[in-house]
Amino acid sequence: VTFNIEVNGKYKTLGKDNAFPHIDFDIDVADGMLKYDSLPEAISKINFHSKGHSDQDNWENTEINIEKLSFLLGHDPMKANLKLKGLINPQIEGNIVADTHLDDIRKFYPMDSLDLKGEVKINATVSGKYNSKTGEFPKTKATFFIKNGYVKTYSYPKPVENINMEF
Repeated sequence: VTFNIEVNGKYKTLGKDNAFPHIDFDIDVADGMLKYDSLPEAISKINFHSKGHSDQDNWENTEINIEKLSFLLGHDPMKANLKLKGLINPQIEGNIVADTHLDDIRKFYPMDSLDLKGEVKINATVSGKYNSKTGEFPKTKATFFIKNGYVKTYSYPKPVENINMEF
């Protein structure tokens, strides 16, 4: 893990005279791993690179760029990237590609009250401005595929089975 951060300026939030420092950061994770001791597999080959900055006293000019995020969920690959420009009404650009077997999740993540099975594939791209006040939402193009899905919670005795959908 490599982490560099630089902060210059004053931080003050009293009354109307708010002040925020200029911030630059760069984070890099190469071949990382997360594993619960009690489970047989890990989230592995975690590769992450992100950098960003904010202008002093104007956090709306903040930019955060997750240039690379990739990892294996057990043996299943996931990749993503995300770029945000602005924090209040951000311009968003991003992509996620995932191909995973739901039955394998319990091998690396504890799920005592939920049983999942099936194959899930996701390919999604988002591009545009988000504004919660006007309802503006980035253009999103996505394909989502579930094959032989199965969901059972331990609080309800009957599972939902044979879930097959594509949209």
